[in-house]
Amino acid sequence: MKETLEESDISLRSRRLALGLRGKMILGVAALLIVIGLTGMVVGDYLISTIREYFGTAFVRDHTLLSRQKLLTLIERELALTKRLAQAEVTRQWMLDEEDPRKKARFFREAEGFRRLFRGHLYSVIVHGSGHYYLNDESQPYSTRPRYTLSPDNPDDAWYFATLEISPGYTLNVNRDAKLKLTNLWFNVIVTDDSQPIGVASTGLPLSELLADFFASSESGVTNLIVDRAGRIQMHPDPNLIEYSSVSKAHADNTLFKLLGEVPATTLQKAMAELEKTYGGVEVVKLRHNGKHRLYGLSFMPELGWFFVTAVDLDIARLLNERLLLVFALSAVGGVIIVVLVVAAGVHRILLAPLMLLTRSVRQVAAGDYQLRLNSTTQDEIGELTRMFAYMTQQVRRHADELEERVQQRTRDLRRANDEMTLAQQKIHESLRYAGMIQTAIFPTRQLAEQVGIEHFILWKPRDAVGGDFVLFHEDGEAYLLGLVDCAGHGVPGAFMTIIAQAAFDSAIKETSIADPAALLSRADAAVRAMLPSRGNLASLATNMDVGLCHIDRREQSLKFAGARLSLYRSGKDGVEEIKGQRRSLGERKRGRFENRRFSLEAGQGFYLTTDGLLDQSGGNKGYGFGRRRFAEFMERHSPLSMDAQKVALADCLKAYQGNFPQRDDITVLGFRVP
Repeated sequence: MKETLEESDISLRSRRLALGLRGKMILGVAALLIVIGLTGMVVGDYLISTIREYFGTAFVRDHTLLSRQKLLTLIERELALTKRLAQAEVTRQWMLDEEDPRKKARFFREAEGFRRLFRGHLYSVIVHGSGHYYLNDESQPYSTRPRYTLSPDNPDDAWYFATLEISPGYTLNVNRDAKLKLTNLWFNVIVTDDSQPIGVASTGLPLSELLADFFASSESGVTNLIVDRAGRIQMHPDPNLIEYSSVSKAHADNTLFKLLGEVPATTLQKAMAELEKTYGGVEVVKLRHNGKHRLYGLSFMPELGWFFVTAVDLDIARLLNERLLLVFALSAVGGVIIVVLVVAAGVHRILLAPLMLLTRSVRQVAAGDYQLRLNSTTQDEIGELTRMFAYMTQQVRRHADELEERVQQRTRDLRRANDEMTLAQQKIHESLRYAGMIQTAIFPTRQLAEQVGIEHFILWKPRDAVGGDFVLFHEDGEAYLLGLVDCAGHGVPGAFMTIIAQAAFDSAIKETSIADPAALLSRADAAVRAMLPSRGNLASLATNMDVGLCHIDRREQSLKFAGARLSLYRSGKDGVEEIKGQRRSLGERKRGRFENRRFSLEAGQGFYLTTDGLLDQSGGNKGYGFGRRRFAEFMERHSPLSMDAQKVALADCLKAYQGNFPQRDDITVLGFRVP
């Protein structure tokens, strides 16, 4: 009986001990799970905050750059067109003699072409001498009467007199014109005569369209705005916050600095000052305003003196799916808990430690680190495996060192060869760039404008850095020779052919009068044949040249034309006429016979020569060539414009037609109008 009681007592104490150990294990596992859960929550919140700020910074940077570039492209185009209108000779002549009916009619005809090109389809001019304000738009496209007269005593007209004091010669001003009931972003360019202001030419973009296109963000918590160097708000989704007519105000009411407060404004001012030194960059600044963290992306536009600003409220803007991250974090915590339970229940520490050591060693080797110190004294299977793994690692390390030395040697050889190749390529590109600059310099633009006084344009688009087209010009008293030469080939071969062509024409001009273009073509044809051998390797190469020559006699008011496969296009009151040249080029196997075509010069006539690079350029929906008919129709529509405006319009038309098709040949167009 006594022995039975002792055995029962021992059994009871064993059970109590087992229950105590089990309870301690359960408490330990529970405590470990609680610690893991709390740590996961803290780490998860930190990771979400960090990721949100990281993606927010990237979003602000990309959004600011993209929006700034889109807006700057639009503004630069409108400003360039306004400057061209302000610098036009007809504008200056009319403003100096406002009441002259002929000058007024010429100006408004020229300005109508600009009005169609402006995005807002309107323009305005102010004549400083009289203070008259003219404005034409789609509702009143061709009015020659002033809308009203500006006065220095009228506060609404202060913007104009402030504009005349601006040193760059132009201003951009967001202004409400109470008299015309227009609220626009105005591009105001000063018109000068001998450096003295004689008026202002302007165009405008509707403020409502600008705000809708560039500043009405569909992203919640994202605000786009524009400020100047003084922080005055030029553009804002809320029109009530815009500082209108800021160019004429000494003190501003609506500034970004006032909205932010003293401390954030100081930080933002420092960032703006540093950003002015970096063209095209973006500065992202994190500020705390009204108890909220916000990111401000700043990008400076030096052409305008403005900053494009993107403000993002990280608490509102949905830059990432936080619910998905929370689910991921909870799943990760749950997975860790399961792993802890499984490891605590089924892995023996005697087996776990060697396996973990071996696993870490395998990972270390896989990462490329072979500096292992594995010492195992056990005689079991894991110990034997550890020793074999250490031996294998030593062998791999020795072979890896040998391979690394070979790779480094090969890398040095490749780097040296690559440096030599890069240097050679740079020299080739530099030579081609200089050659292109030389070709541009020999075009007779200055002689035509300054010495002869011909209104003209030259559209030159070589397919490569250099090309095989050039413009020919010679003057002889009151007469001069003007022509276009298209040599076979393009790039470097074409450029070398231009040297031969120029030498041939120089020789022909010395031997023949420039008054006979047909004779010049025949003599130049003979000179080209004499320079180039007809046998050997060059016999199979294309060495022909397409030429169009015009002799203009001011005294007789006449023009003679002779062409070798190039046509002359003449625009007048009856439309555009194509005067075709002869069907043979210079240097062809069969000689051509050339003849002169004579025309009397009339007021307003325009003449155009173009190489086949433009006419054969693929484009459109089906990849057809640009063609003669399309070129003639284009010139008929745009011939009333100035030559500079025609060049811009032709370049835009060609770009739109070409689309994604590659340029096939050198493109050169010469247009001129004889005064």
